[in-house]
Amino acid sequence: MKTIDIYNGQDPRDIPNYTYPEASRLSGVPQATLRSWVRGRPYPRQDGTAYFKPIIELPDADIPALSYNNIIEVHVLSFIRKHHQLELRKVRSAIDFMKKKWKMTHPLTYQGFKTDGIDLFIEQLGGTINASRGGQMVFQEAIEARLTRIEYGDDGHSIRLFPFVRNLDSPQQPKIISADPRVSFGKPVIAGTGIPVTNIVERLEAGDSIAELADDFQIQPAQVEEAIRYMLKKAA
Repeated sequence: MKTIDIYNGQDPRDIPNYTYPEASRLSGVPQATLRSWVRGRPYPRQDGTAYFKPIIELPDADIPALSYNNIIEVHVLSFIRKHHQLELRKVRSAIDFMKKKWKMTHPLTYQGFKTDGIDLFIEQLGGTINASRGGQMVFQEAIEARLTRIEYGDDGHSIRLFPFVRNLDSPQQPKIISADPRVSFGKPVIAGTGIPVTNIVERLEAGDSIAELADDFQIQPAQVEEAIRYMLKKAA
């Protein structure tokens, strides 16, 4: 039987499938920040205007959409910026070093980042982490906690993300919603079912009750409620 390649030889993790609003909800990062990270932006200086270069590389510069790998990069970087207020030029420098070290385009999506990668990242940031909130130990523990929301494949790279739904950044949140580039083209689904979150919410808006939806989709009411909570979530 002939196998059909729906991705035309591309790695589904590299396909630009997420609009800015979708990427914002998945990552919890405001759209304006996302655009700055992937498109760059001008900023004022005493001697005129300078340009902030993108820190995340889109799969296609002509398409205003993020890939799954981009989502994972944003997921990791958002913690670094939100909790430690690090200068992006230093973060970019650390990422560039890791790209050269590991010879890969998306080092933050690599499982090795959970081990020696974090140490390399901190080393490249110099004394910045120690001077920031919490210090190096807290930084490492917190970013490792964030990485528990990511699953990795046999190639060592991310294959599934369980986004934060309740805007608490707590790794103890239930893993009910997932994004997998091989399932429903990477759109958020009820984990383990392939049921798109949007399908559930559309039915709810049409008048179906949570109990009816749970019965029709053969899932638990708590899963329906989490899908609703996800779609109502606003970027931090």
